[in-house]
Amino acid sequence: SFPVEAYSLESAPQVVQRVWTVASDLGYGRYFPMGSTSRVLDDHLKLIDVGIPTIDIIDFDYGPSNSFWHTLRDIPENTSSRSLLMVGDVVVYRSR
Repeated sequence: SFPVEAYSLESAPQVVQRVWTVASDLGYGRYFPMGSTSRVLDDHLKLIDVGIPTIDIIDFDYGPSNSFWHTLRDIPENTSSRSLLMVGDVVVYRSR
């Protein structure tokens, strides 16, 4: 699932609201819960640091206990095609 990442909510609350609303409208609401979760130290922080409002749509359950994230096991074979489809649908819909 893709709960709201805390830095994203602080950086771009309007974008978070729009993206998660679109996810719900597309039928993905249970995979995009609105509750904010932990702060993730990820690539989006560099953009936020220079003043670009940015969100991170990230699966907090990537591998057992999120053990694949940013490791040698972070490879295409370990990704979920369903997750990629959902995020792609939401982002493409939102950019129209």
